[in-house]
Amino acid sequence: MNITEDIKRQILSRTDIVEIVGEAIDLRQKGRNFVGLCPFHNDTHPSMNVNRDLGIYKCFACGAGGDSISFLMNYHRLSYIESMQLLAKRAGIVIPDDSYEKKDKGQASKIEQALNTISAAAVFFHRFLETPPGSIARSFYTKRGFTDSQIKEFMLGYSPDSWDSTINELKKQGFTETALDDAGLIVRNEANTSYYDRFRNRAMFPIQDYLGKVIAFGARQLNPDDKMGKYINSPQTIVYDKSQSLYGLFQAKNDIRSRKFAILVEGYADVISMHQAGFKNTIASSGTALTKEQLDLLYRYCKKIYIAYDSDTAGISAAERALELAKEKGFEVMIVRLPDGEDPDSIVQKHGNKLMNTFLDHAQPFLNFKIDLLEKSGALSTPSGKSEAVRKIIRIISSIPDRLQHDEYIRQLSSLMQISETQLKQVYNEKLVQEKKTRQKQTSKLQSNAIDERKEDEKDNVKTNDRNSKQKSKSFDLLNEEMVLLRIALTDSAAHNLLKDRFEFVKEKFISDDGKRLMSVVLSQSSELLLNNLLHNDEISEEDKDFFTQLSMNEEHPSIQWSRFRNNMPENDLIRFIQDLLYRLEQIQIDNQKEKIGIQQFNVPVERQLELVKKIKELDEKLIKLKKFYEIQ
Repeated sequence: MNITEDIKRQILSRTDIVEIVGEAIDLRQKGRNFVGLCPFHNDTHPSMNVNRDLGIYKCFACGAGGDSISFLMNYHRLSYIESMQLLAKRAGIVIPDDSYEKKDKGQASKIEQALNTISAAAVFFHRFLETPPGSIARSFYTKRGFTDSQIKEFMLGYSPDSWDSTINELKKQGFTETALDDAGLIVRNEANTSYYDRFRNRAMFPIQDYLGKVIAFGARQLNPDDKMGKYINSPQTIVYDKSQSLYGLFQAKNDIRSRKFAILVEGYADVISMHQAGFKNTIASSGTALTKEQLDLLYRYCKKIYIAYDSDTAGISAAERALELAKEKGFEVMIVRLPDGEDPDSIVQKHGNKLMNTFLDHAQPFLNFKIDLLEKSGALSTPSGKSEAVRKIIRIISSIPDRLQHDEYIRQLSSLMQISETQLKQVYNEKLVQEKKTRQKQTSKLQSNAIDERKEDEKDNVKTNDRNSKQKSKSFDLLNEEMVLLRIALTDSAAHNLLKDRFEFVKEKFISDDGKRLMSVVLSQSSELLLNNLLHNDEISEEDKDFFTQLSMNEEHPSIQWSRFRNNMPENDLIRFIQDLLYRLEQIQIDNQKEKIGIQQFNVPVERQLELVKKIKELDEKLIKLKKFYEIQ
């Protein structure tokens, strides 16, 4: 694939790294940076720093750092090409695809091949929708009220009523049977001699990850006589784990962020109908009951969920399980109660968004929902039933991570159940004590089982930690002034150009060897996208890249003038600032020479002493000239 420097520059200039990293971790602003828990190590204190202006991230605990491309490659395990394709798509930039021929597909990684295959299948199914055989699926979508815009946005399609149409089409495009199998698109026959299409004569709902890549399919029955069931979903594959995917999240994430809550529904059609009705913050679990992994993914975008499941018994049971998991994660949970026999899709299709808004406005907090269900089931009609119900609710309350909420929920429960707070707190405390004992037993057992393994591992860990410590503690012997000059060269294009052109900077003006080498590297690059180019230059060592990233973002400023410089210093002040630093470096060199001469003056003849005094005088005169030189520049 032909990705020129100009295209790369355009892509990165239109990419907000805070958005890229913020889709993976929760970020909050702190000064010029955004901070959050680092996803590359077991972080308990926000160590990840993200700088929007510089377009880079840096963890000051484990050392991970880079730009938007690096983050996609390291966190999402994408290749460089995949990362650039994704960023280009988000930025609305077309990358020329002339050199990406069929032969290149075989050279891609196994995961990349599977993703490319699924993407090609999604395009094939979507286009086949417009053919005469596809009219059956189009009719299905039309009856559901889906517009052409929604069909396009969600890439809806139709899989041909054939055993091998998909196989033949994708093979024609250069994809192998192995890639088709890895993508979950084909099934081996009973004789184990050949493959056939997994999806046949079905309405196709592509499942995308939150970055927009198609990773699987949900396939809806169109023929009532189809013995395969109402829905067939892609199996678990190397790119698809249903427990970690949320349908519609790619389309919904921006609205979820802006509205600060998500609407969770059960089915693909529910999601699309809700989006079409204006509820674009709607998502669904992907062919599975809600999981902890899905909630972890959603927690990046909001802390509040409206659960709008079907009103039947199965839907209510699923809502109960979902709310317990969500409360344990720390979500505020509201339950949307729909009329019997209705689901979100049917509500908006029959009555539009006004009625759905009414149901959302009257959603129940989780305590009210649980107590309503218990009353209807008759569980509160006897003392023993009421006691058991209270303990179940207390269990949910005690699982909420924010312990400050516990007292408030107990007060609410006391009012709703007409039980004194003292009694409820007694039950609550008993539960905490029992949980503590259980945890202690589990911990003791784990420690006992692991003690022998730990002894064996300690030897290896010592070696590994020593190795990591050396890498992490790799430091450079630079002067304060050298650090500042390097930083402004890295982070400000005007300063970089001044050092390179106006001052005709040469590495000899630095005193330390590391400083000379590093500044030579920095000034050998163009000031445009400097940090990005340094980070992706294979000729630059990882230690140097790490140093450049950390120096650019480190909040411990090596100069009292740094804050003044970073506040849009005028060009004249910037020149003065650089001159002061260069003069100081020259002064240090002269002082070092004078110190060496002073040492030589001891125990030498008078004639030699006079010569050395003369050299010191010459150095003093040189310093005066340098000062005047820098003052008039």
